[in-house]
Amino acid sequence: YVVWSKDATLDEAGVIASTNRATLNSDGTFSFNSVEGEQNSTYYIYAVDIAGNISSAKEVQVQIDKTIPTVDSVVKEPGSVWTNGDVVITATASDSNATDANLASGINRVVYTTDGTLTESEILALGDSNKATYKDGGYSFTLKDEQQVAYYIYAIDNAGNISEAKTIEVKINKDKPSVDTVKKNPEYDWHNGVVTITGTVSSKANASPVVKVEYTTDNKIFNEATFNANEGTYEF
Repeated sequence: YVVWSKDATLDEAGVIASTNRATLNSDGTFSFNSVEGEQNSTYYIYAVDIAGNISSAKEVQVQIDKTIPTVDSVVKEPGSVWTNGDVVITATASDSNATDANLASGINRVVYTTDGTLTESEILALGDSNKATYKDGGYSFTLKDEQQVAYYIYAIDNAGNISEAKTIEVKINKDKPSVDTVKKNPEYDWHNGVVTITGTVSSKANASPVVKVEYTTDNKIFNEATFNANEGTYEF
């Protein structure tokens, strides 16, 4: 028969008396189902023959972590709602066990996706193209393309547990807005009074909206026109 124990000091009498016996098969293989629950334990396995001789112990390490990790924070740089350049997302993650710190398997990787409907198996299958890079205590990735989308960030520990998602929205617009019309009043060339300039501006659909209109006569000193964002009109 085969005996298992978590006691490294078990003597021969203890082995013979133990009721922790594995199922022994005719082909010499054995199994036991007492390995359950969170643990980080060493098991000692003994074979006992019919004459009562006891083998030396074989050791096997069993590490079970059922506690999910946590994505502690997610920030983007720059932090503005819209930007016209690259965006760097940085996350921090942790894996801990309130009962016993030795039961935490540790963070294996942080992954990201724009699909918030992925199953656990699909999240685990995310490859290197969706894996954040670890550096200086944080997990980061860079976004370069134009987009307006939410990212779902997951931490995965060494036992395969998956954190709850943290989300962050990214809006990148690299298209310039346009000045569509310019009109002056009065319209004739020379005038001896006040001239009012009006017109319209626009940006592409789903792009960052125009927030102000400026004018200059020398490309050095700029003045801000009165701007109606709802109508896309300006005046000065």
